[in-house]
Amino acid sequence: MGGASLPPGFRFHPTDEELIGYYLKRKVDELEIELEVIPVIDLYKFDPWELPEKSFLPKRDLEWFFFCPRDRKYPNGSRTNRATKAGYWKATGKDKKVVCQSNPSTSIMKATGYRKTLVFYRGRAPLGDRTDWVMHEYRLCDDLGQDSPSFQGAYALCRVIKKSDKASDCKGKRGVSSSKNENESSMRLSCSKENLSISADISSQASQLCSESRYSSPIASPCADNVAATAAFEPPSVDTNPSSFLVSPDMILDSSKVLCFSVKD
Repeated sequence: MGGASLPPGFRFHPTDEELIGYYLKRKVDELEIELEVIPVIDLYKFDPWELPEKSFLPKRDLEWFFFCPRDRKYPNGSRTNRATKAGYWKATGKDKKVVCQSNPSTSIMKATGYRKTLVFYRGRAPLGDRTDWVMHEYRLCDDLGQDSPSFQGAYALCRVIKKSDKASDCKGKRGVSSSKNENESSMRLSCSKENLSISADISSQASQLCSESRYSSPIASPCADNVAATAAFEPPSVDTNPSSFLVSPDMILDSSKVLCFSVKD
């Protein structure tokens, strides 16, 4: 089956529950799938940019689905070999648990599984350059409660996603604008600091001048001349209290004594 047999306007956007409970579960149990839109390929033998040509879905969707045989990296181990010709798929984050309940109306079976997120790197591990290719790998397991669940079936279901170039361009523009704003804010901050330092210098100089004028001699200080001139032209104070004009009785001279002194002389 190829992409040309799909009906016009067909879009394929299944949920995690639908991918595990219907498509992967039926593939593992060898049951019929109503519409065969997911091919079986050895996914890790191809680089991600070669995968859209292997899919039954149109390229405009920017995501493609594949059934992939579960390959082993080591003969006695359970790790999957995810190396390609030009790079490797690296797991990121924790696996997400997916629980599907049986639903007769949608033919979804009761199943449990995990979703692993991987990012493609050019080069060889552990070195490599991160790319915009992301993959979600879905696997069936017996019991989610186990610490090391055993996965069922000989297949895994992979959703390969190509991040839009427009989104990366927008992120780049946001980064440029944010850096520009940061530069402008730093320039404003430096200018404000310079203004504060200049004002601090001026205030320190003014305080120094005032202190010098305070402790200088009256001749050198214009402030002292002003004070002396003001004190020279200040009129004398006049006491207006009537009691101050009364003469004490002790101060009155005795006329008889005065006469006596004059006669004796």
